[in-house]
Amino acid sequence: MFLFFGRKSILSSAIMWQSILYPPIFTRLIDKSLIFLFNWHGLNITTHQKIAAYAHLYSFASVKSVVHWFQIMRNEAFQMYDDDVITPVIRPLINSYRPARFPTRNIVTPIVLLYGDNDSLVNIDTMLTQLPGHTLAKCLHGYEHLDVLWGKEVHKDVIPHVLESLRAYKELPTIVPIDEGKEFAASGDYSYTAGLDSTP
Repeated sequence: MFLFFGRKSILSSAIMWQSILYPPIFTRLIDKSLIFLFNWHGLNITTHQKIAAYAHLYSFASVKSVVHWFQIMRNEAFQMYDDDVITPVIRPLINSYRPARFPTRNIVTPIVLLYGDNDSLVNIDTMLTQLPGHTLAKCLHGYEHLDVLWGKEVHKDVIPHVLESLRAYKELPTIVPIDEGKEFAASGDYSYTAGLDSTP
């Protein structure tokens, strides 16, 4: 990856090609690349949305970020960046070095995970074993990796789930005055305590 793309942004030339190529041709080129790399066909994304969004697809991501991304998928673990340059064939013989893993099972914040059943990058069963038990996973049938953001039906299939989850897990602050003798509007001297109380 580093030899082929360098060590800066992975597709810095995308802006040049976007300015040279007719937008539908540029979009078709990206479509072909996504099919070749990930078997994503983008059938749930409209042509207009692709023209608007594809110029930003990984163009400015650093090569190191993409390498880290592939390390996580290859090892099926949420882990820190692996600086070791030893090949995977030799690595099992060396037991002294392992990249630190993120303690994802210690997360106490509610997690709602929306994923597409046609996403070739995500092994949902492996992911769920590394997330806390309170994780709520919802499958979006027919969705690929990018459809969750740019799909033509996200207003029906994705946004309602997001809003429902925000409503379900929200915690409204309770306003407690520091000095009962003061007026809120006059002094503004009050503190907030988070709780489940719905007092405005």
